[in-house]
Amino acid sequence: MPRDGSDEELVRRMLAREPRAWRRFEERYRNLMYGSIIRVLNRVTAGVTSADVDEVYADLITSLLRDDMRRLRVWNPSRGAGLGTWLVHVVKNMARNHVRSVAKLRLVRDDEELHELPSPERSPLEAVLASEVRACLSLELESGSERDRDFFVLYFERRMSVEDIAARMSINVKTVYTKKQKLLARLTASLSAA
Repeated sequence: MPRDGSDEELVRRMLAREPRAWRRFEERYRNLMYGSIIRVLNRVTAGVTSADVDEVYADLITSLLRDDMRRLRVWNPSRGAGLGTWLVHVVKNMARNHVRSVAKLRLVRDDEELHELPSPERSPLEAVLASEVRACLSLELESGSERDRDFFVLYFERRMSVEDIAARMSINVKTVYTKKQKLLARLTASLSAA
């Protein structure tokens, strides 16, 4: 290749978006980058697949092209590191980031699976008691006013804020607290008597 002997010249041509320079870059550094990815992934995690390696490599190439090749423009040969050394450093960081992101994804999936686990069922006694409480509450609410039933639904079932209930029922906030206390006292007395 006539004009790409040095790494500096190669990068200059890559930044000029010359397709032949990118092909030369691939020929020259692909094995080095793949080897670095494999070494990092094998060291950090078990069961590395070719898909993992290809994903890190694709992320690397994408990051070199992103933002008008900003990352590639960062390489400076005057700092003493050759292009290969610099690429290995970048690749190792990307491979570690890949491992972290996969680990986070697994944690999220594991957490989601934990939330999907069935909760322990109630004992038969708890189920009967809950059913009785619901029946008593239902009877007490039926004997009350429609306004009390509406309040119960808004406060206890929908869990609306005190301010929203006050606005919805056209009462002030203090009345909401008073109504709640009176309704709870009446329901508690009803349950105690049952």
